[in-house]
Amino acid sequence: MRKTSLAAAISLAVTTAASSSYADSIIEEVIVTAQKREQAITDVALSVTAVSGEVARTMGIEDTRDVAMLATNVDIKGAGLADANPAITVRGIGMNNFNANNNPSVGVYLDEVFLASPAMINLSMLDVGRIEVLKGPQGTLYGRNATGGALNIISAKPTQDLEGFASLTLGDYDTAKFEGAVSGGLTDSLSGRVSILWDSQGESYHEYFKDSGGKDDFGDSDTSAIRAQLAGDHDQLTWNLSASYLDQDVVNSPFTSLGGYWNSPDEVFVTPCQGNFANCVNTLGLDVSDRDGDPFTHVFQNSRVDEMRIESDVSSLNLKVGYDFGGMSLTSITGWVQQDRDFGENIWSSPLEAFAVLHEEEMEQFSQELRLAGGEDIRWMVGGLYWNDTFESDNVANSADILGLLAGVNPVFWNNDQETDAYALFASVDWDLGDRWMLTTGIRYSDEETDFVGGTDGTIADSAAFDGFVGEELGLPNGITIPFTFTDDSIADDNVSYRVALEFRPTDDWLTYGSVTTGFKSGGFFGDFTFDNFELLPFDSEEVTAYELGSKSTHADGRVQLNAAVFFYEYEDIQTFVPSAIGFRLTNLEEADIYGAEIELLASPTDGLDIRLGASYLDTEVSSRVPGFDGNELPNSPEMQFTYTLRYELPLGDTLAMALQADGKYSDEAYRESSNNPWLVTDSYGVLNLRGSLLSTDGNWEVAVWGRNITDEEYEQERFASDIIGQVVALQGNPRTYGVTLNYSF
Repeated sequence: MRKTSLAAAISLAVTTAASSSYADSIIEEVIVTAQKREQAITDVALSVTAVSGEVARTMGIEDTRDVAMLATNVDIKGAGLADANPAITVRGIGMNNFNANNNPSVGVYLDEVFLASPAMINLSMLDVGRIEVLKGPQGTLYGRNATGGALNIISAKPTQDLEGFASLTLGDYDTAKFEGAVSGGLTDSLSGRVSILWDSQGESYHEYFKDSGGKDDFGDSDTSAIRAQLAGDHDQLTWNLSASYLDQDVVNSPFTSLGGYWNSPDEVFVTPCQGNFANCVNTLGLDVSDRDGDPFTHVFQNSRVDEMRIESDVSSLNLKVGYDFGGMSLTSITGWVQQDRDFGENIWSSPLEAFAVLHEEEMEQFSQELRLAGGEDIRWMVGGLYWNDTFESDNVANSADILGLLAGVNPVFWNNDQETDAYALFASVDWDLGDRWMLTTGIRYSDEETDFVGGTDGTIADSAAFDGFVGEELGLPNGITIPFTFTDDSIADDNVSYRVALEFRPTDDWLTYGSVTTGFKSGGFFGDFTFDNFELLPFDSEEVTAYELGSKSTHADGRVQLNAAVFFYEYEDIQTFVPSAIGFRLTNLEEADIYGAEIELLASPTDGLDIRLGASYLDTEVSSRVPGFDGNELPNSPEMQFTYTLRYELPLGDTLAMALQADGKYSDEAYRESSNNPWLVTDSYGVLNLRGSLLSTDGNWEVAVWGRNITDEEYEQERFASDIIGQVVALQGNPRTYGVTLNYSF
């Protein structure tokens, strides 16, 4: 049935292309920098989905997680820490880990600077010029660690002409948002741009039952940001200096308690909890069931509600310098990012003090990239990268009703002090082989080393229970803190990755290509609490070899574009969670095979009508000697996904127009852990957004009314469980929201 649906989508795309031969409008050419130079998207021999900042704003893309609405075979979820560390998966490859000390497998690049931690990618979109989603390993031109793909976020740049915009949004949940920018020339060779954002939500989506009776929400969320840019154009020399600051104080969305299972996840699932977790519940006489059937209402430990927040300060500097030698060009990109973050999470969302954690984190990164490019018939690029990042965290977990009762330990502390140094050299050459053929070859050498110091301590809350837990009489007094685990270790690795792509153009409007690309993600250390030093052993690097065949074609005199790709991946030494004696550990599974196909249609069949349709199919299978993992599917890898955007603009006289827009995404069910625990499957879902606006034909102003998730679809983006507690929890997608937006530009 699912394969039939994919065939139907392909048939629809082809039929629409054929029926548009007499239309009058032409699709606007999209320029991207996916291969580190400006190209039309139809000339890039890899799978790329790109939209302008204006389109992203009309689709309601407000942070990195919303980018999943743009492209198929893309999944972005709030990981085990809810909103704190989102995990991006592209074509089955992603970081199956919720700790901020590990690099994402899908690289996120802000103005060509890689963001080292998933904590850094959870940022608002401020004055975006373009968003690009690159699928497949980006092992030669992009580093570090882009095994799954790359998400490029390009800020709008300073202009010589005076221009700018202001956007005000008011919505339900007491939402108010303002975004604006002013850009213009300061001298003939100097220009500047200032961008600001203020985003406030006075009422959270989630509520909890109060001890005193009634319900209350988890509080307000506020984000503010500013970016200042200065750019110079002095004949051969160009440069752009950007400085930005972001301050966030937002609710960390709580998980919904779904129920529990018995000692084995293979046994019957029950609601409300009646497994291991329920033993504690029944003893304490607490009710953790979903009282009113609303997944956004929680039976929560009231004393911990105020801790469910993320407070984050991010500062960054970016300097891009270009020099044209006349036949060759040199590009330098210097990036610095520093983030301080405090946040709390209580993943089990219950009135028990099961595992309420407070995190304090400091992250800092510096990178320097140099590229030299030139050539005409043979276009070449060589470059190098230096990288350094540091990560420090102090964490405390209060677990009086679980670890305190079962093991006599509460609270538990763990800390991490990590530093990574990386170096890379890369080269890429495009060889013209006649009028219709082109060969691209690329190679990259990477050398990375990570130093890690950290471990877990516990405070003895009940010495009798603790002695029973460890199985011997130690005679430790209550209140003493003892070390459980500790390591002072390093891991180093180097790698050579490559890309070979052959392009053939049967006609001027049709590009076909085949490519073989490899990608590499270095190993690291588990940054969470541990009870055995075995859990602190480093995990190894992972590698991907991707084979892809693709086609990009333009039809109907430029009114239709049809892009398609099929691919096969060999995914080796997969970094993922596996169960440990008590908790979890990060290790490597041997390998997985990934097969898939994608198709995207862009069409403007009549004046004012724009259509974007996407469909994808994905099949994954793990091969491993680890018990319970052989034959499993990769996590966060829905078999089928569909995306769509339909926009129709109708003139209302000479100065006014009306625009109607519908966009959305459908995603199949998916396992959320490599173990394929049957209770950790999120169901299929579809999200529909609608927007209607009145605007001036000169584009100076717009009044829009919009609704997101207009059908109020209840869907889960993540599920998580613990065999110790025996409870299953889920993180909900956003409910229906609506509002009005006023836009003005000049």
